[in-house]
Amino acid sequence: MGINMSKNIALLLVLVFLVASSIITFLPVKAEPKTITVPDDYPTIQAAVGNASAGDTVFVKSGTYEVGAGSGIIIEKTDFINW
Repeated sequence: MGINMSKNIALLLVLVFLVASSIITFLPVKAEPKTITVPDDYPTIQAAVGNASAGDTVFVKSGTYEVGAGSGIIIEKTDFINW
């Protein structure tokens, strides 16, 4: 096997690796919506809302939840709120 043949094989292997890695990199990820339960998953409603993603449901079990003095629950994710 000549030097040129070895270089061609090495170049071909590099190209195959680059093509394969770019295909794997751009595969879409399927994220399933989840239900976040307060207080099981997060101790506060604010923490649950803050960690929710689009499509998730925040379920709050019955009970009394205290909010710090001078603060409230802040919901800044208006793009996926379903009242």
